[in-house]
Amino acid sequence: MNRNHTGLTLFLLLATSTCLAAEACPLHGLYRANGELTLHSYEQSHVLQSQEERHDWKNMFSALTMEWRCDRFRAWTDCGEPAPCPVTDGWQTAAVTEIHPGEIRVHFPSGLDDDWRLQTEGDCYRVERESRGPYWEYFCRLASE
Repeated sequence: MNRNHTGLTLFLLLATSTCLAAEACPLHGLYRANGELTLHSYEQSHVLQSQEERHDWKNMFSALTMEWRCDRFRAWTDCGEPAPCPVTDGWQTAAVTEIHPGEIRVHFPSGLDDDWRLQTEGDCYRVERESRGPYWEYFCRLASE
């Protein structure tokens, strides 16, 4: 095989393995809560009385960061301290059980949370929250690692 074919073959193998990894681990990466999108969803079923209340809710909805791997995740918030405050006790087990166009289902074997039905929208996903009335909580992918 000549040098040109070897380079092309290596490129195709790398591209194929990257695509397969993305399909097997569709959530792999860092995601930050999107306060603006979440607040907009929240306001569809809740009346916020003032700009101050709206600002407080937006800040709360913007604080969470989630890091996903193929079989686990962890989460933390910006809590005003020099180091972030963990929400989970280290890495938690999570398994992607189904992948459909526009939807990913995640199971939490530890019982940490109910199973999630994530709806994907570009580089973001949203999960429906029933607490405090129904609304969608949005998370958007941060720059590649």
